Amino acid sequence: MKILAPIISHAEIKQLIESGADELYCGVLSKEWKTGYTNVGSINRREFALPNMKSFGELKKSVKIAHSFNTPVFLTMNGLYTEEQYPSIIKEIKKAIEIGIDYFIIADIGLLLKLKELSIRTKIQISTGATVFNSKIIDFYRKFGIYKLTIPRQVTIEEVKNLIKKGMELDVFIMNTRCMNEDGFCTFQHGVNEIIHPYIGKFLKNIKYDYFISTMLKKMPKNVSQKLMQKDILGSTSACHLNYDVSTLGTANKKIEKNIASHFGLKYLPDHCGACALYDFNNMGINAVKIVGRENPTKKKVKDVKFLKSLLNNLEQNPSRKHFYRICKKDFAKIYGYKCGVSQCYYTCSHPIQE
Repeated sequence: MKILAPIISHAEIKQLIESGADELYCGVLSKEWKTGYTNVGSINRREFALPNMKSFGELKKSVKIAHSFNTPVFLTMNGLYTEEQYPSIIKEIKKAIEIGIDYFIIADIGLLLKLKELSIRTKIQISTGATVFNSKIIDFYRKFGIYKLTIPRQVTIEEVKNLIKKGMELDVFIMNTRCMNEDGFCTFQHGVNEIIHPYIGKFLKNIKYDYFISTMLKKMPKNVSQKLMQKDILGSTSACHLNYDVSTLGTANKKIEKNIASHFGLKYLPDHCGACALYDFNNMGINAVKIVGRENPTKKKVKDVKFLKSLLNNLEQNPSRKHFYRICKKDFAKIYGYKCGVSQCYYTCSHPIQE
């Protein structure tokens, strides 16, 4: 099982590969695209400047270094586009092909049809934004000659197992940013603050304020951090960060109301982890586990890769499930400096934290 790690600069590549990354992915928000559609209309679903490379020159450097280590690079072009945007997208795809990009991560069916129409042959991985929730969807994309797909975060371990098909490569998310919303269905705006408050927005992102707030919350007493997580101290950087009044019909749904109301913002800022699920994913033949967080500091990315690599090495010794869970918890505390918690687990349906 491979580790797919995020990058935003060629300067990160050597360190990540030496730490255990097998594949790399990135996005480019070029000046031309940003001028035409702003960062809110990002070509790759990351609407802030920080998670993206600024030019194809940077992408070219990155691909060259990665290929010197025989490591493939995936380029995210996984937005949903309008007809008028296709010429610009095709232009950027052709640039990336010339550079030597190994795979494009795509969500838009119209773009798949456009590539076929123009006889542009390249390797494609289906994005989580394409909502691969069942085997019929997998069969649909197979008709395009695509055999590599990303499974959405909301799919449970047991459901992932039922999606395994011969000849298909499935990737799953494993670390960081587990939003409650499904990517492929989310129509909330993001990145508006970079337009309204360009200097403040860029400054906060460049100093990686969200990462440092997340780290601070995890090291606070639990009763304090949980209260803060319900507050809107970050402001409405995205529509899903606004405080919504939620009500349900009837008393039977009160539990749902409690789980939904004001559950975005800080509550979903602390980094989520699905390392315990590696045991099942390894047994079922998952192709790669994907680390989220292109905008994270390099040191955080390196920690994530080292943590997962140590666990994958441990799996080669064929440990029992119980022993592996203990190793996960022990290594997590050792590498990150705090204990893992069930509230921040990617796959809570089988989480062993309460053993």
